[in-house]
Amino acid sequence: MRFALATGQGTGWDALCGLWEAADQVELWQSAWTGDHFYPFLSDPSGPCMEGWVTLAALAQRTRRLRLGVLVSGMPYRHPAVLAKMAAALDVTCQGRLELGLGAAWYAMECEAYGIDLGPGAGSSGPPGSRLGGRTTGTSALPGQRTFPASSAHWPSTPPTWDATLPTSTSRSSCAPPAGASAVTCAR
Repeated sequence: MRFALATGQGTGWDALCGLWEAADQVELWQSAWTGDHFYPFLSDPSGPCMEGWVTLAALAQRTRRLRLGVLVSGMPYRHPAVLAKMAAALDVTCQGRLELGLGAAWYAMECEAYGIDLGPGAGSSGPPGSRLGGRTTGTSALPGQRTFPASSAHWPSTPPTWDATLPTSTSRSSCAPPAGASAVTCAR
């Protein structure tokens, strides 16, 4: 059995640091995770809710053993090329401890508040996985590809004329969502 710690909503910075540092010292805890929400939905909406990736990067530097990740990254929140670049950089800075969790996103009220389009299938009775589809195309370039197209059918804005370039020391992680999945975690 493996134990993981999920943190983020309604927890201030000092408490997060103390919790992650303590968990890093206890072998029982295999991994620790931040959330990818922009305000708390499990507690007071006006309470603390730090951005998941920035918080994860900082907490990674305060720990040495724990595997770590964002539980899970909502694909509509960031262009896949940007997310892949973020994940590759963090995996290098935390010495390969990153677990990349990808999800379709689901919290319509939060997305509306931030002007984020949930994409096809939003608000429908269909499974959230129907929205994940091609959004993971860019992130699947992590295991060694140097470039990948920075646009897809799920990012129909003006197609860029460049390819996003990944650092040569990227993660050796591999991921591809199973058909109908609403989330996928990529691991070494």
